[in-house]
Amino acid sequence: MIPMRGAGRDYQLAGAFREDRDKPTWTVARFPNGSWSYGGPPDSPEYAECEVWRIVADNPRAAVKEAQRQRRNMLRRATKTEGGDA
Repeated sequence: MIPMRGAGRDYQLAGAFREDRDKPTWTVARFPNGSWSYGGPPDSPEYAECEVWRIVADNPRAAVKEAQRQRRNMLRRATKTEGGDA
């Protein structure tokens, strides 16, 4: 995963491995209200207030699931480094 900047916010690019070359890269966004969406460029104005990831996956549903997994793990790690329970 490579952290990148876009639309004034951080977004993540999941590294494309050799076996993933034929799979499309999806833009996945989590809106402030907690809903998830996909598609469009990562620096789209609609995503200005969103957490945005670029995910290599077979389909958009799999890309959203992967972004949710990455976000959950990121929050879990952040909680552990702050000394909280996770």
